[in-house]
Amino acid sequence: MADPEASPDLDHSGSPRPPGRLLTVADAAAATGLSQKALRRRVDRGTLRAVHDEQGRRMLPRAELIRAELLSQDGQPGRPGGELIVWREIAERERARAELAEAQAVELRVTLAGIAQAGPIRALRLRRALRSIPADDGSRTPAAGA
Repeated sequence: MADPEASPDLDHSGSPRPPGRLLTVADAAAATGLSQKALRRRVDRGTLRAVHDEQGRRMLPRAELIRAELLSQDGQPGRPGGELIVWREIAERERARAELAEAQAVELRVTLAGIAQAGPIRALRLRRALRSIPADDGSRTPAAGA
């Protein structure tokens, strides 16, 4: 079997590459550094477009891999931004969720402080309710003034 690295006309298995700009899932995985399963999942989710060849195999257009930033124009694995952008978006959403939870906890503490002046029984009930709210780290939020 020929070394695929030695000849750009051969795919990962040493077979001749199909003509044009289409890659098999295995070739796309080798070119991008992702697993075949990851690429198939992206196609199934619709975040990556694929076509089928005459044998029914999924083929990924090179232009689609470039569009998704999984492959650069020169055929190298995509710039770190491809996957990094997704992780940054997830981290930003998590930060926003944590900020919202903190704002809600502060609002509840302020409400609790105001109601504490209204009566001790009502304040006790609200303190118990406040203790039952989980904090971001999984522990229970301490009651205001406790």
